Amino acid sequence: MYFACPPQGYCRRTLCVSVKDMDLSIVIPMFNEAENAESTLNRVEEVLAFLNGTYEIIAVNDGSLDNTFEILKRLAEKDGKLKIVSYSKNMGRAWH
Repeated sequence: MYFACPPQGYCRRTLCVSVKDMDLSIVIPMFNEAENAESTLNRVEEVLAFLNGTYEIIAVNDGSLDNTFEILKRLAEKDGKLKIVSYSKNMGRAWH
């Protein structure tokens, strides 16, 4: 699942899992991380596998100019715990 957010920098949609149903949400901002996205997410999954509870990983594509978004979409199709939020232009989300 992924959401494309408008360039204004906010997204009016909510992710499909309510907060009360989720024990942990990990948010990972990404900008031009095509080379690292898959290994980063795999490592996070390895660590979270030991969690005795429910979790989700939210990857935020912050207007990447490479194919980060395409990689994230491919990975999300295989992993129901991975959600994607995508901005069409870089909004500096890693710094806020």
